[in-house]
Amino acid sequence: MEYNPTKNKLQSNIWKFAIHTITARRAYWPLLAVFFLTFPDNTLKQIGFFLAIGQVAGFILEVPSGYIADKIGHKKALIISKISLLLSTALFAIGGNFYIFALGSIFVSTGFAFDSGTLTAFMHEVLKALKQDHLYSKIIGKIRSKTFIVSAIILALLPLTVSINFRLPFIIAFFIDLTGLIVTLSFVVPKNKKVEIEELKEDNFIAVLKAGKKLRFYPILTLTSFISAMVIGASIYRDVYQQFLGISVIHLGFFFAMSRVVAAVVSNYFYRLHNVVSARTYLAIAVLFYSLFIIGIGFASNKWFVAIGFVIMVGSLHGSATLLDHYKLEYIQKSKFKATLLSIGGLGRSLFGVFTNLTLAFLIGRYLYSLGYVYYGLIGLVVLLSIYSVFIIWGLPKKHS
Repeated sequence: MEYNPTKNKLQSNIWKFAIHTITARRAYWPLLAVFFLTFPDNTLKQIGFFLAIGQVAGFILEVPSGYIADKIGHKKALIISKISLLLSTALFAIGGNFYIFALGSIFVSTGFAFDSGTLTAFMHEVLKALKQDHLYSKIIGKIRSKTFIVSAIILALLPLTVSINFRLPFIIAFFIDLTGLIVTLSFVVPKNKKVEIEELKEDNFIAVLKAGKKLRFYPILTLTSFISAMVIGASIYRDVYQQFLGISVIHLGFFFAMSRVVAAVVSNYFYRLHNVVSARTYLAIAVLFYSLFIIGIGFASNKWFVAIGFVIMVGSLHGSATLLDHYKLEYIQKSKFKATLLSIGGLGRSLFGVFTNLTLAFLIGRYLYSLGYVYYGLIGLVVLLSIYSVFIIWGLPKKHS
């Protein structure tokens, strides 16, 4: 007998999605760079390098993970993601030298690679089975808004445990990841028309890439990937920069929590924009907004301006993720390779992330924080304007039909 999950069981995926999302967030991230520097012989420059190693791993795994997800099933891929994140947290909790943190970074990127695109595709299929896929950005946006509030509370409280032991936040995060794995194991797979996918072959994968080109999917994917990589790249020295300016470790968690509050507000209201603002217009605004914000952080000498600048910039990026997902799904909603095509965006994000991480590491090593961020923002602005101009010529539509 063919498995036919009931409507109530499928709807349970919605609250499970919320827990899956909360537990996927790295609440210990504000402490990672500072924790790394507490071990002897670890240096400031190595932070950018061990994170870049993780980005390389993400780059290598991103598209294969999406293709594997389409082949073995989205739920199984999400389970692999959770196991990888669990292992990464265990390694960070152990701590030590550069190589342990680099291995932990590889597992983080592996977890994100198997989650990137796959979760979006899975929830789109769930809502499609519930005949609510046209409300994707509204439903998912509101859920993500609530998850950002929960994440804000965790981010505010977790750094307080540092006063007991610097490893304690990572131990707590390990049990949070374990909870996420258990919930992900309970996801209910929707009954959809079975799609036969051939074994992974070069000609078949090339056909998927050609399908993406035919759908005019790559312009929006490339721009959103570089914007994400640039902002995330700017964040890797966020904690040590703020400590350098005189902000305590406890306050780092507070400001990270505030960025989640901003994300919650943005996520709760931005879903409406897809009906009134085209992807082309939104991306033009985003290019200028994020580039100029990074430059402004470099010019600001006041620690509170810098902290608030990071809160707004990072929060708005995370909060607008659902809107960007909706824009992208408009291009590929009829494709049977959603996870694969969305994972190509993660591939670009990882590739660009290697560039942004190493660029900022070099600039800060040479010019210190203020000038380093100014030059980083200027480089990002030039690159983004160049990419945007090329794709306007190539044919990024004003509104996708």
